Amino acid sequence: MEITVSAPGSALSGTSTFTVTGVDEIDLLTLGHMPGGARRAHASPPQDIDVTGLGLRAAQVRVLAQSAILVPGEHITITADYDPAAILDVIHHDVPGFSMIEYRASGPQQWRVTVTRVSC
Repeated sequence: MEITVSAPGSALSGTSTFTVTGVDEIDLLTLGHMPGGARRAHASPPQDIDVTGLGLRAAQVRVLAQSAILVPGEHITITADYDPAAILDVIHHDVPGFSMIEYRASGPQQWRVTVTRVSC
């Protein structure tokens, strides 16, 4: 992504172009940048996640992305065709704060786990 900055009349007079790497849409929203201005920015509601048929790494990435945006009191439900204990370990290790884990169904064909964010 390239960003062009123009600051006439300041110490940064002229126009500069920067190449930004490693910044995604979530980072830009966090920083208050949104096409159309901050007035149009809004967070997406957390989604329930079905990782049935996904490999462990792909499932971890999807669940981690959704659990990271939870605010205290919000929850997601993970549905899998295997015990998602390894996914839950990633949440426990990589998501700041405290999350409550509750198994709703425990196999053998389907597991359902609700993850509720308790604190940030």
